[in-house]
Amino acid sequence: MSRKIIAALAFAPAVVANSCPGSASFVHASCQVSVTADATCLEVMSEMEARVAGISTGAWHDPHNNGTYSQQEQGAAELAFQRTTGNKKYTDKLKFTFEDAPAGTCKIQGCSESQVFSVADFSTNYCKLRMLYCGSHEGCKPVQKDFAITETSVSPSLGASKNPADCLKTMTMSQHFLSVQAQPQCPPSGFETVKDYDLDSFISKRWYIQQQMETKYLPKSQNRCVYAEYKLEHKKTLLGYDVAVHNHAEEVAPPHTVHDSGSKICAKVVDKARGKLEVAPCFLPSALAGPYWVVDYDEGAGYALISGGAPTLPAEEGCKTGSGTNDSGLWIFTREQKRDEALVQKVRAIAAQKGFDLSVLNDVDQSDCGSIAQSRVAEVVFVSSCAMSRKIIAALAFAPAVVANSCPGSASFVHASCQVSVTADATCLEVMSEMEARVAGISTGAWHDPHNNGTYSQQEQGAAELAFQRTTGNKKYTDKLKFTFEDAPAGTCKIQGCSESQVFSVADFSTNYCNLRMLYCGSHEGCKPVQKDFAITETSVSPSLGASKNPADCLKTMTMSQHFLSVQAQPQCPPSGFETVKDFDLDSFISKRWYIQQQMETKYLPKSQNRCVYAEYKLEPKKTLLGYDVAVHNHAEEVAPPHTVHDSGSKICAKVVDKARGKLEVAPCFLPSALAGPYWVVDYDEGAGYALISGGAPTLPAEEGCKTGSGTNDSGLWIFTREQKRDEALVQKVRAIAAQKGFDLSVLNDVDQSDCGSIAQVVV
Repeated sequence: MSRKIIAALAFAPAVVANSCPGSASFVHASCQVSVTADATCLEVMSEMEARVAGISTGAWHDPHNNGTYSQQEQGAAELAFQRTTGNKKYTDKLKFTFEDAPAGTCKIQGCSESQVFSVADFSTNYCKLRMLYCGSHEGCKPVQKDFAITETSVSPSLGASKNPADCLKTMTMSQHFLSVQAQPQCPPSGFETVKDYDLDSFISKRWYIQQQMETKYLPKSQNRCVYAEYKLEHKKTLLGYDVAVHNHAEEVAPPHTVHDSGSKICAKVVDKARGKLEVAPCFLPSALAGPYWVVDYDEGAGYALISGGAPTLPAEEGCKTGSGTNDSGLWIFTREQKRDEALVQKVRAIAAQKGFDLSVLNDVDQSDCGSIAQSRVAEVVFVSSCAMSRKIIAALAFAPAVVANSCPGSASFVHASCQVSVTADATCLEVMSEMEARVAGISTGAWHDPHNNGTYSQQEQGAAELAFQRTTGNKKYTDKLKFTFEDAPAGTCKIQGCSESQVFSVADFSTNYCNLRMLYCGSHEGCKPVQKDFAITETSVSPSLGASKNPADCLKTMTMSQHFLSVQAQPQCPPSGFETVKDFDLDSFISKRWYIQQQMETKYLPKSQNRCVYAEYKLEPKKTLLGYDVAVHNHAEEVAPPHTVHDSGSKICAKVVDKARGKLEVAPCFLPSALAGPYWVVDYDEGAGYALISGGAPTLPAEEGCKTGSGTNDSGLWIFTREQKRDEALVQKVRAIAAQKGFDLSVLNDVDQSDCGSIAQVVV
């Protein structure tokens, strides 16, 4: 059996002797590419040779780990090279063949093979090839001729990677391969923050964020004009904070809605000399704050590297923090707002030396931000210890700038709320009539509220004012909302809206926002008008602290039995009584291809591959030597043209664990089945043509229910249908089933099944 496992590891895809250079190691990482270049083959070959020759003259260098190439062979239509990693430890071999094509183009076949035992290669074999043919459009530096290229096929061996972004940065690993089970030590040995930290200097001026990690509270959609300011308190607050924090960000998409923390965030100094602080909303006791560490800082150079604590989680390219609320985040700060690419790369290199996984960092757009005046953070004042509890409660009553005559009021002093400012491309009379028609349409069937199946009733009507109540679908909670209207130029209408919960509440899962939005949104937003469909622009959306404002939430039914939670509350995960399908028919399930309509992003399923995804299964004649029962074939394509194909071939296998309950375990076929991860059929109806699949029980609490992890095992959520063409009603039916099971639906992303052409049934 051990011989079988080793044979399975020799997984270079369809490696042909005369197209690959060969390797001294039987088990090794590799990559093959097929590329079309908009240049003649002679021009392509000359450019490759010029790049390799340019290493010694300084005309060119390889940014991927600072590797060095040397030419080994040259033929009329063939080139062979060796490449040594920057640390001189590893030498790999690569080979290209060239074929002239019509219109002065060239077809390139390339293959790179590691020369030592290796599985994961962090894109090294792919980058060895790519760096010799990529052009300026891909961020590369040509020497003689710059030409456009199209990668028609990129096929790394199983465990190897093919991330183009990896090719333009220096790797932090001391080796370019790991065994399947190997992980970097996290946090890295000797990891330290800054020494002799000067807090007064650090907080003296505004910091502009140039790159940051996406976290639960920092979505990429807000990576525009982000800055941070700090002010030292006169003395430690009663809740233990030393510094007031002011954060500002804007939506990337127009109209660039502003997200400003105001005076709601505070920091506590934990170790002043080492730059260790802890940050939280000011109303929380500082004992609940999360780490905020200055890892490196140079006032003269104008930069700082900030992390949400030590990077404790192993990642493909180093170590990272979590992505939740505490113990999460990575930031590159600069004093100047205008991006200095050399400085950003310098700080990235420092982060890499510290052992951070740089792939988590995303750019922040600091252009066209206008003149953002330096603002001082509002002081947080607590008057006395006897008044402290009252002040904490007051901090929770956080409806932003609620004006008595613009909000309906609430019987609860602490409650969730939301205010909106909207411009509608219709007169105010038309907008008001449409709102009233929707509310009246609930009783006639002309309209319904998809957000938790709520029901509205009209309370007041004025010349430029409307007031409503909305009751949740389960009849438990009633909220109040109020709109005012002002006619604007060109026949438009300015709308001010406010919704307030009537009971104690903090998190509301977007309910107050959706209370308002569902009465003015149009078909462009996925809503159903009754009398008039008009375009709208939300110029401001301001939920109270802890409340949400996710438009996607407004078009789906919530799964919580209440629409609010206290700050500390969490759903029980996995949900009580969570079960998979009963009386599962495996033969029926695997009889035909399944098309994926929605799926969760995981480490091995990036959103960038959410196109034309399908899965097929075939029962093995008998259990394999490693314990598998079913062969699995997965297919996906890149969303971005030219829609590069990712096809698992025959590399994935499944083991049946509980046949009657639809519980399987899946892994690469070369791994012992004991290392496979759960793959559960949660619900399945062959007649209706759907299946709901999960990577095991949803054990992690999330804002809208429970979810699986997002790593390799114990991860994933899928909606399968037999028909490739999307049936929205069926998809929504399966989403409702998932919600009833307690899943957090916000993890699901659409898969584009249009324009996939005729994909022939493949037999595994």
